[in-house]
Amino acid sequence: DNNKDSNQITLLSFGSIYSGKYKHTSLMKYVSVWSNISDKSNELNNYNQWIPFTDNHNHPIIIETYKCEFEGARAVIGGSNNHLLFIAYPQKNIGVFNLNTLQFIEDIYLPINYISYPCFVSNSKNGQGQEMMKANEEKNRQNYQMLLFCFNTGLSIEYYEDNNTFQFQKLP
Repeated sequence: DNNKDSNQITLLSFGSIYSGKYKHTSLMKYVSVWSNISDKSNELNNYNQWIPFTDNHNHPIIIETYKCEFEGARAVIGGSNNHLLFIAYPQKNIGVFNLNTLQFIEDIYLPINYISYPCFVSNSKNGQGQEMMKANEEKNRQNYQMLLFCFNTGLSIEYYEDNNTFQFQKLP
């Protein structure tokens, strides 16, 4: 579901308590209480309720990696079809979770010393954060751009979807 209803925002919550206990991944289809759609049956549409994130067989999906419990993590959505979840998390990692296949497709170290609770955003050209892909016709590549700031470090991050690689540039 790629938010076909423009009044709806899909929220994703994932993590655990300290030491990795009680892992969860939950989803909410959020609609403003001031929106016209909120007058309709919220129970039937699961609006504004946290529900378990599940696959097509109703099995729970837990977004996790062996490296961390995601305390202090931040994530942004991107990719050619907004199907990739980019997760920046301590100590100095970035992971890519494919929301279509429900699998991690990359998990690497960032070229910085340490991050925790960073500012992690899409580097949007249109200001909306939805269409972040740009076609580089000379090289026939698609890339997704993000910015990460933590403590006194700034990092420009570029992800190349066609070959699943990253390029990093430290910011002044």
